[in-house]
This record gives sequence, structure tokens and C-alpha cells, in this order.
Amino acid sequence: MDSEEKNNQLVSSKLINLMESEDASLWITKICMDNGVKEEDVIENVSYQVGLALLGKLPPKDLPKSLEEKAGLSHEIARDIYQGIDQRLLSQVREELSKMYPVSPEQPKQAEEAIKNPPKGKDTYREKVE
Repeated sequence: MDSEEKNNQLVSSKLINLMESEDASLWITKICMDNGVKEEDVIENVSYQVGLALLGKLPPKDLPKSLEEKAGLSHEIARDIYQGIDQRLLSQVREELSKMYPVSPEQPKQAEEAIKNPPKGKDTYREKVE
């Protein structure tokens, strides 16, 4: 069994139903328009990239970068559109996506290391409280 066949077996009906739903299409269009993207071809490209993520062809964490590169969006707009799609659509199928895109053993270790060893130096984001 090649990786494509294995990947197709992992795609749940819930993911396929979401990808094919009119609601998902309407949400993607609304999210794009709310972020100033009005061109139909760009919105179609965003929908295509989301479809790739739902079909197991593009890890959701790579979606913002793909929106920049494939749909020609700025970093900020791609990030904002991704956040909207994540909240409205991907959150509905988070469990199914985690089966297709399991967390590598290195990711929790890296997060633990970051917590144990915070960066040194002055925190420029903290304001003095008077």
C-alpha cells in the first residue's frame, strides 16, 4: 500500500462532508471578504488549500504559508484568514485532523524545553505598573 492509499483511508467521512459542504464554502468566502480578499480566483485558491488540508495533503499548520505562496496573500492576511478558518472550520474536525497529522514526539519536548528555559534578557512587552 503506497502513502496515497494509506492517506485516503485515513480521511474520515466527517472531513469529506465538511470539505463538500456549502456552509464551509460560505464560511471561507466570508472569512476572505472580512479580511479584504474579494477576488473570486483568490477565494477559490484559499478553498482549494483548505481542501488539501482536509484531505490529508497539507498539514493545517502549513496552511498559512501555503496561502501566502499559492494564493499570493500577504503574511498578515494569510495568518488572519487561517485563524478564521481554524476557528470556524478546522475546530469542527480537530480530532480527525489529529489522526491524520499526529504530533511528533519532538514537539512536546520542544515545548517543555521552552517552558523550562525561558529566554534571557529584558522582557520588552512588560509595562511598569504604577
